[in-house]
Amino acid sequence: EIRAGGFHSCALFQDGKVSCWGRNSLGQTDVPFNLSAPAKSIDAGSYHSCAVLRNKSISCWGDDTMGQSRNPPSQLSWVQVSCGAMHTCGIREDLNLSCWGDDTYGQSSPGVHAAWQQVSSGLFHTCGVSVEGDGYCWGGRGFDFGQTEIPQGKWKKVSSGNTHSCGILVNGTLLCWGSSQWGMLEVPPALYEDVSCGLMHTCAVTRMGRMLCWGN
Repeated sequence: EIRAGGFHSCALFQDGKVSCWGRNSLGQTDVPFNLSAPAKSIDAGSYHSCAVLRNKSISCWGDDTMGQSRNPPSQLSWVQVSCGAMHTCGIREDLNLSCWGDDTYGQSSPGVHAAWQQVSSGLFHTCGVSVEGDGYCWGGRGFDFGQTEIPQGKWKKVSSGNTHSCGILVNGTLLCWGSSQWGMLEVPPALYEDVSCGLMHTCAVTRMGRMLCWGN
């Protein structure tokens, strides 16, 4: 498993070890040597990184200017973590969603009570999918490019970028919304399995196993 952040990347190995490389201006590649357990999943934000450990806790490192790298209470059990620019969101084992760090643009305040299956933190906004397949986006106040205006439909996965978002419907259709200044919304025709939004580009994997990227 590999995740790319602002100017750094992290990899998760089969034995649960984590390695990060790239710009380390704020400690975003300094994986703690004393993690309480091997990692189960990872994510990388602009200047911080996080991991869900096999003991179901979360460990974060790097920039903590807005509290985005503060580890949530260890007694809670986590199944997913997603790092944004200066905020972090996670889904607990009870399928509740929590976000912490910067909330200047409302990116840490979902305002929706749901059982969650997936969350994706972007620059100043966040999107998520409930277990019923309903999609929600929030944040972006004062930085609105339409990146939170998620279309209606039943969703499999969503991804939040800087000024755009994308998601895959349960039928494999990939939709993108928000700013299209650099062509980030120009989705090649196909059915898709996975998608990831970057700064000014989007990459996705089709059901045929082909990777496609578009934008800047």
